[in-house]
Amino acid sequence: GRAEGRAEGRAEGRAEGRLDGGRALIRRLLERRFGRLPAAVLREVASLRDDELDAAAEQAATAPSVKAWSEGRRSAD
Repeated sequence: GRAEGRAEGRAEGRAEGRLDGGRALIRRLLERRFGRLPAAVLREVASLRDDELDAAAEQAATAPSVKAWSEGRRSAD
């Protein structure tokens, strides 16, 4: 009933918060390493799924360039 709906809504909210936080962290990491990001990369970061966050973050920490990060993301699909 109502309690289940509230619990489900809270769980969805937490999951969305983790996703938004993960995307923001990856964007900040890329910006810190490479400076201003192209719009296409910003869109790519904004479209990351939850199951892609860990790999995207690892790649953001180790990629030699933002272009390499983006190309590595596309080749991982």
